[in-house]
Amino acid sequence: MLKLNGELPFGHRKLVIDVPANTQAITLSGTTVKKGFMYAYLFDANQRLRGCQLWQKAQKHLTLTAHNASLGGIAGELPAGEWQLHLYNLEGEDRTPKAMQYLCEVECEVECEGAFEPQPEPNDLMGLKSLTPSLTADNTIAFDYSKMKRTESAWYSGDLHAHTCLSDGHNSLAAATEIIKQQGLDFFFLTEHNICHPMLPDLDNVLMLPAVEVTTDKGHFNVHGPKRGLDMRDADYSSAALIHQGLSLIDEDQKAGGVQGSISINHPMMKPWHWHYNEMELAKVNTLEVCCDPTWATSPQATEEALTVLSAMWNAGHRIAGGGVAVTHI
Repeated sequence: MLKLNGELPFGHRKLVIDVPANTQAITLSGTTVKKGFMYAYLFDANQRLRGCQLWQKAQKHLTLTAHNASLGGIAGELPAGEWQLHLYNLEGEDRTPKAMQYLCEVECEVECEGAFEPQPEPNDLMGLKSLTPSLTADNTIAFDYSKMKRTESAWYSGDLHAHTCLSDGHNSLAAATEIIKQQGLDFFFLTEHNICHPMLPDLDNVLMLPAVEVTTDKGHFNVHGPKRGLDMRDADYSSAALIHQGLSLIDEDQKAGGVQGSISINHPMMKPWHWHYNEMELAKVNTLEVCCDPTWATSPQATEEALTVLSAMWNAGHRIAGGGVAVTHI
């Protein structure tokens, strides 16, 4: 077992993992010593994305085999050679630096004279009978955006901003799916922080759609219907660069081709996560979240301030929709 630990201030660190030949399963366990955000992206020896997680104080596990993967993982061949784990601490560029200590363990199970037994389905995906690939190892979205559950004209309800334990939500994807079905919604976006789900449930009555919440020190925004995930292999991790990359996940060619994605500014007046990237082109913004998370004491004031900002945008001629209650941590 390989054990890795250290402290990372605002910035990026690349850790090398030597995967031996005939490896049949890889398990990565990671956490931060104190509560905080540490983004982890695992790339194999062919430089393909194989897993992504947001580490916090509670330990998280990522298991990969040729045919199965746990939450955040992408199943497939496990090539021998130098794998890379890219870690990012994105707190401190525009606020007080917050160095994060991390702990990580990596275990490779190697086939030995046919004694290896295939791994069972990972626990955090058990109970999900049908999963649809969403993010590939090439970091492209494989989702069919022409998919429909209903075709008639009607009012449709859905959630545009939600998290699971892949980032900072409370439930696994399987548990979250049960909650989503109970809510009786027509569509649902899982918007994890700087992460796209590699697999999404294929539900009978609810359309689960790819999304990502681009998260920086200068503000957060949701990309609904991206064409790829954020490229976090040796990425420029400045707020400006991540915002620019996030906006590029939906481009004019994509919209012209009939696939309508959207950009939604999240909790714009809710400090310390308020929006303050002054170079943002408002023509690229589709939605502004107005009603913020009601569990926060500052939510009423932030909502009133967001309404004032949205009114000013409308009066200036911008066609930007107002969003409802912000985040659901399911």
